Amino acid sequence: DEIISGIIDRLIVKEGAGYVIDYKAIAVGNDEALQSWIDHYRPQIRIYCEAAKIMFKLEHVEGYLLFLDSARLAMTVRI
Repeated sequence: DEIISGIIDRLIVKEGAGYVIDYKAIAVGNDEALQSWIDHYRPQIRIYCEAAKIMFKLEHVEGYLLFLDSARLAMTVRI
């Protein structure tokens, strides 16, 4: 029973699957820091994935974080 707002940076839909990509301007120095950021943003990405799945009637959705300052892409959620 909450209202949540946000903007999906990029959604790719292909063959019944969706790929949510959220851009972050964060420099990630090591794998431990990367995991910390993934854990921090997982709830946000999960909501984006659930919304995309419902809105576009998708069978499968994956959510990714793209850390622009580190050129790192990390899968965060799969539903």
